[in-house]
Amino acid sequence: MRPNNIKWFVLTGIAAFFGVIFGMTGAQSLSGGAAVVIFGGLFVAATAFVIWSLSGNRVGKTAPPAVIADARTLRPAAGSARIYVVRRASWVAWPV
Repeated sequence: MRPNNIKWFVLTGIAAFFGVIFGMTGAQSLSGGAAVVIFGGLFVAATAFVIWSLSGNRVGKTAPPAVIADARTLRPAAGSARIYVVRRASWVAWPV
């Protein structure tokens, strides 16, 4: 597991611990309906933030055009070998 992900898991655990401790005292001072709305909204917001922050590392880098053109020839340089992984874009029509 990468250190950045470990950081988020630890911070989420710490926030959950303090949320339980302070949430119980805060819920006692609110009426039942208000507590459900407030803490439900906070739970949804916190869950959305964690999912957003953990999914942010899926962005790939684009190679320079010269490197892409060289790779599309599918010929390795002299004295070396290459492994090509070809992915189709989601907009390509799949054969039926």
